[in-house]
Amino acid sequence: MMPGRAEGLLQEAAVYFAHIALNQAVWAGGLILECILAGILFSRRIAGRFPAFAGLMVFYPLRAVLLFVCQGRMTSEIYDSLSIVLSLVEFILQILVAVEIGLRWSRGTGGRTRRYWLLIGIAGGAAALAWGVAAFASGRVTVDRMEVFVWLLMAGLFALVFRATREVNLVRIAAGFAAFSLFQIVALLGRLHARAGQNPREYLVWSYVPAVGYIAVAMFWLVALRRELGAGTPVRRMAAR
Repeated sequence: MMPGRAEGLLQEAAVYFAHIALNQAVWAGGLILECILAGILFSRRIAGRFPAFAGLMVFYPLRAVLLFVCQGRMTSEIYDSLSIVLSLVEFILQILVAVEIGLRWSRGTGGRTRRYWLLIGIAGGAAALAWGVAAFASGRVTVDRMEVFVWLLMAGLFALVFRATREVNLVRIAAGFAAFSLFQIVALLGRLHARAGQNPREYLVWSYVPAVGYIAVAMFWLVALRRELGAGTPVRRMAAR
C-alpha cells in the first residue's frame, strides 16, 4: 500500500471515529439536560401551569432512551416505523404546546375575538411559509413541512407573547422555542448553501447546529424558568432576577 494512501485512510478513520464520539457526547449531554429539565419542571411547580410543555420535555428523554434500547434489537423496517410514530407524537405535543402558549397569551390581554383571529393568522402564515420553504428546498436537502411549520409557528407566538403578558415563565418558554426555531432555520440555510457548493464537510458542520441549539435552549430553561407560586411573575421584573 502506498504511504500516501495509508495516510489518507488513517485520516478518514480518525474523522469517522471523531464523528461517532461527538455524536455520543451530544446525545449523552442532551439526555442528561433533558432529565434535569423534566425534574425541574415538577420541582418548581411549572408542570402544573404548563402541562403540555412539561409533557413534551418528559417525552424527549423517554424517546431518546427508547430508540437507543431498540436500536439493533429489531429490524430496520420496524425501527423506522417506530421513529415515524414517535415523530408524529412529538409533532402533536408541539402543537399542544403552541396552543397552550396561545391560550395563556389570549387570556392575559384584551379583545378576545381579535386575539383569536391573530392566532389563526399566525398559524395560517406559518403553514403557508412552511409549504414554500419545503418546496424551495425540495431536491436539495430533506425538509419536513411539519417541522418547518412548528419552527415558524413558535417564532410567531414569541412575537405575540413578548411584552404582551405578565407571566415570566410564559415569555421564557416561548423565547426558548423561538431561539431553537432560529437555530433550525439557520442550519437549514447552511445545509442548502453547503449542498449548492457540494461541500460535504460544511454540510456536516451545519447538521450539528440544531443539536447545539437544543442544548443551549435547555440550559437557558434550566436557569431562567422560575418556581410557580400562583400568579405569573411580572415581565418587568425579568431583568432584575
